[in-house]
Amino acid sequence: MKRILTITAGISLAFFILTSSVMLTLSIKDTYQLSQAEIVQREYQLDDTTIKENYNGLIDYMFKGPDAKLSFQKLPMSPEGEIHFKEVKEIFQFFFKGMVISGLISLFLGAWLIRNKDLGFLNLGSLLVFLVPAILSIPVLINFNWTFTKFHELAFSNDYWIFDPRLDPII
Repeated sequence: MKRILTITAGISLAFFILTSSVMLTLSIKDTYQLSQAEIVQREYQLDDTTIKENYNGLIDYMFKGPDAKLSFQKLPMSPEGEIHFKEVKEIFQFFFKGMVISGLISLFLGAWLIRNKDLGFLNLGSLLVFLVPAILSIPVLINFNWTFTKFHELAFSNDYWIFDPRLDPII
């Protein structure tokens, strides 16, 4: 029984660390500036302020409740684009809830295991934090386009993730 609790705590800890790192990265809105802002400015003739406002609006939308509405300033959005972003938000919210639940499991099981002098869950959690991204990155490194397409085909039940930049320039 203790072994099952150790494994559960280790998996929960790894899931918590991985999901919270993604949530933290997304919540730091300035990360966009480090990636593609300059390309988007050139491609769509948008000023820096408009790009930031729209990106920030998208990130805020992901963190708000299920009734939040998404809209962009000075940018159009197709009905399919709106549906896609709603589906992305549902996945995002699922992982957010998973982060909270796994954090609580890690906290309570981890405290119990530490009191019982079992630190194995920390070893397993640490191992998984490195192994999971490493394993998931292999297909990305081999063929990004194939991996991107397969992920979207698995995660979404439609093809609304295939954006037309003229109709949905936010992408």
